[in-house]
Amino acid sequence: MRAFTLIELLVVIAVIALLIGILLPSLASARKTARALLCLNNTRQVAIAVTSYSTENRWYPASYVYPSTERGQTWKMTEQQGTKPQNGYLHWSYALFNSGQTTQNAFECPLAPDKGAPRTNPGPNIDDWDPRQLPNEAMKHITDRQARRMAYGANGAVIGRNKFVEEVGSRNNVLVSPAKLDAEPGGHSRIILATDFAFSVRDGWATISDDSDPDGFEPKAHRPFTPFRLRSGGGNPNEDYTVPAKLKNRFEYPDVSNKDTMDIKRKSELGSGDMVGSKTTLNVVGRHHPGGDPNIGSSAFVFFDGHAEQMTVVDSISRRLWGTRYHSITGENLVYDPSTNTTP
Repeated sequence: MRAFTLIELLVVIAVIALLIGILLPSLASARKTARALLCLNNTRQVAIAVTSYSTENRWYPASYVYPSTERGQTWKMTEQQGTKPQNGYLHWSYALFNSGQTTQNAFECPLAPDKGAPRTNPGPNIDDWDPRQLPNEAMKHITDRQARRMAYGANGAVIGRNKFVEEVGSRNNVLVSPAKLDAEPGGHSRIILATDFAFSVRDGWATISDDSDPDGFEPKAHRPFTPFRLRSGGGNPNEDYTVPAKLKNRFEYPDVSNKDTMDIKRKSELGSGDMVGSKTTLNVVGRHHPGGDPNIGSSAFVFFDGHAEQMTVVDSISRRLWGTRYHSITGENLVYDPSTNTTP
């Protein structure tokens, strides 16, 4: 039997190395696709749990409320004002997994760093903290009632915030009945329930923070996405509900052709504080799924009927998939549609 020469061995090694070089990107792509599919499946589990919850309670949960105690899920309608909850946050994810409708893992996405953003108040377990997360000394003993890692944010037009008590000159948030979505064009199948939070390649989960402190950040994983903008004046539609007497349709979708109203950044441009530092919280819809616009990236969107789609945030706005009303706000809440609405 003739032995292999050194040249022959080197050729074989070179061919094997070449094949590995060709296969590795494909394997990495396949692994990322598999993880993306797992994220989509997790969002479906969340949608099923939301449907089960709303069937039992006749309402969708609030995105978050201020609990009355440091533990448990007791809260009062009259204690929902202000911005500094003393007992942390009671989140919609807790309402679902604590009642057994799903598990905490359903709110994770393996494509995201640590499978999701940390709680705003992670509690005393250091493993639950992000390495760059700024500690709040007064709240270090508080653990938010929320999934340990939160990869997804809710549609704030349905899963609204906690400002239920009406203040002078403004409107208030309300819990939304599933029947409200039945009246929407296309019903539950045309309204987004939740989608991924975006993270920054440079700053991680600081994208969903209030501040851009170079030494750290305070994440706002309890907040929903605000899909609409105000048609007149400044401010955030999640904070400013006042309606001028002559302006019936106060809210509108951002104009995808106008950067001044859209303000959607490229994946590479996302940084600290983009949840509050831009004209729309849609700027922090996820960008890390494969496919879609190479500059913006795509996200997993789950709808109230339980089906999930992968698309870009721009697609979701162009197709008007966040609903036609700001259901979680009292009063006139129809979203302006230039193709059908004639009122100002």
